[in-house]
Amino acid sequence: MTTNTPATQGTSPITTKQVEEEKLFDFLPQMFGKYYMLGESVVYSTMRELCVGYCGGQWLYFDLSNGGHFMGLDSETDFEVIITGNHFQDSLSSDAASIVVNLLVLARIGESVLERGDEDAAKHLFNEHHLLMDFAREHKEAEKIMRAVD
Repeated sequence: MTTNTPATQGTSPITTKQVEEEKLFDFLPQMFGKYYMLGESVVYSTMRELCVGYCGGQWLYFDLSNGGHFMGLDSETDFEVIITGNHFQDSLSSDAASIVVNLLVLARIGESVLERGDEDAAKHLFNEHHLLMDFAREHKEAEKIMRAVD
């Protein structure tokens, strides 16, 4: 599903591994910490909000070789992604759109819990965001992803 190329010569590319069925229950708490139920639902609602034509689907969970995680929509469909806050509008693969949504959700929830004084949870969410951002920079649609989350 996800393909990427090394960002710089001499470094190994960040790879993905789909989470095995017996480890699915551990995934969301690893990604979102104690806000895992909120995180999952906000990923789905944000996908509906930003991606024209998205109306649900099968989601897969991925571990990144750099220690990060992301939820990816299992679809071959491209989506028109519209983010009015930064005037982004472009067609993205379901993989790239999923990465954009994950990055936005991690940042939003991280900012929200930091405002409420939960610094440890915010630190965890921002670290997950950073690790996913590193992966996104290597993605074949990196330029569009970076514009979308700018």
